[in-house]
Amino acid sequence: VGMVADRSLHPLDRMDSFERAMDWLETWQPRLYDALADKRHLLQDFAFLRDFSYGCKQVFSGRRWALTGEAGLFLDPFYSPGSDFIAVGNTYICDLVAHDRAGHALEARARLYDQIYHSFYESTLALYTDQYPLFGDPEVLPAKVIWDYTYYWGVLAQIFFQDRLTDLDALGLLRDELQHAQQHNRPMQALLRAWSAHTDKAGANGARMLDQAKLPWFAALNASLRQRCDGTPAFLARLHACIAQLRTLAHQIHGHACTAHPALAAEPQAQALERLLQLSLAKVP
Repeated sequence: VGMVADRSLHPLDRMDSFERAMDWLETWQPRLYDALADKRHLLQDFAFLRDFSYGCKQVFSGRRWALTGEAGLFLDPFYSPGSDFIAVGNTYICDLVAHDRAGHALEARARLYDQIYHSFYESTLALYTDQYPLFGDPEVLPAKVIWDYTYYWGVLAQIFFQDRLTDLDALGLLRDELQHAQQHNRPMQALLRAWSAHTDKAGANGARMLDQAKLPWFAALNASLRQRCDGTPAFLARLHACIAQLRTLAHQIHGHACTAHPALAAEPQAQALERLLQLSLAKVP
């Protein structure tokens, strides 16, 4: 059993021993507690960590060393991005090994891979930073999950599935598009936080199921990951379409949130996103 919490909501000293962790489960996850209560004698180990998410100054070097997986950096257990970043990191490491065995200089390529990898890390980190309170908001969390997956499937996952992680020419041509995506994600995450401050978290928490697969565009976006792009122009067009779709979703989430809670429209988080969405995609900074 793994428990991950925002210390501002659930201080670590309430779960930093096995007995305190069980007490916490009894209060906050009673069904899990009931399943474990009579199995205490089966405990094999207990540990806790502070600052579960961490970065790293450098993960790839032209001096023939690299860090992969949790040896380098780690984001968060939610959505399980660790496996994704292991795959991305190992792709870069294998490419650096291949270039080294071919007798090519590594310094410039390793530096670029390190910059790209950290850019992916920083843009994904925004999905988690100060966002844990939203996990208990039944009105906001579904919109956040749809946004986060659209951002992930439409950008990083497309680059990986199309085998373009090491295509520096294509990534160079996508520099503006990738920056546009990041410029939309950060204010969206801020809007979600501001929106949550207006919601009725208890009254809206009825039993219901959101079947994401029933959203045709959402299912199509996921299916597109298995559809190969025929050449660089098609790949660039795919990314441009994904980011345009992300902007459409941003318009819809912004409009829905501000309609449901009119006071939200006057807050700086909503106004910042609205100003960004009023710009044409070509003019997004």
